[in-house]
Amino acid sequence: MIRLVLLWMLFAGLGRGAELDVVAMKSTPDQLFNSLKDHSPLMPEADCRALGLWECMATNKTRIEDISLRWVQLDQDAELEAILATEAKDEWTRMVFVFDKQVQWNLIGSFNCRRWQSMNTCVGVHQLLHSAPPFLAVHCDIGGSDTSIFTSYVYGLQNGRLKEVAEFTGQSESPYVKQKFRRQVVFSSEDRLVVETIDQGAARGPELRKCEVQRWDAKGFLFVASPEDQAKFCDAKTGRRVYIGAYPTTLPAYPSERLSP
Repeated sequence: MIRLVLLWMLFAGLGRGAELDVVAMKSTPDQLFNSLKDHSPLMPEADCRALGLWECMATNKTRIEDISLRWVQLDQDAELEAILATEAKDEWTRMVFVFDKQVQWNLIGSFNCRRWQSMNTCVGVHQLLHSAPPFLAVHCDIGGSDTSIFTSYVYGLQNGRLKEVAEFTGQSESPYVKQKFRRQVVFSSEDRLVVETIDQGAARGPELRKCEVQRWDAKGFLFVASPEDQAKFCDAKTGRRVYIGAYPTTLPAYPSERLSP
């Protein structure tokens, strides 16, 4: 029953700068949590359709056992945002829903934690730069049955909507393409991100490295390339980070255990 519009997370992000859909909810996050957990009282049908879970339907007797609700700060207003993470037994996956309150509570993001061991680490909040707001990072494997593409999508909350501001690949490996292995490492200074990309061909041959610097563009509300900072942060010959003031972040993430499809 998971809506097709939600299944983009199985394959790829919507693209940097894209905004996610917003759905008005009749229930609060606390009420949704209690309804999914205890099946009493049942949530309104419109809210069940918005979540896209079989488990919230009145005719479904499956009980959710693994579910959590946490409150986070993603923007500057006084109202906290809510992250509801739940197993979806009938869909053989885990789902994470993000809510923001404007006049009413809105569902602003629905994410499938495909092949992720813990639904509570599938989504996290990160303060990557002092000059930027907090970000929501969503981690999943968008590869196929024989391909791993562990990817972190980074979102910012602007005017009640989640907007994709960056995307990083933790590991990409496939036996079917010439470029067999790719991974990225993200470093953070006070006001810049430094992204190292490492590519290796078949049989884990010589590494090909690329170093890119990104800055936060507050007007465009996304991370953009900052070529004028390349010489300060990157070695043009080796493609490695050289600036000692940039430290490793927790992005992109990599699961401790890969789940089957």
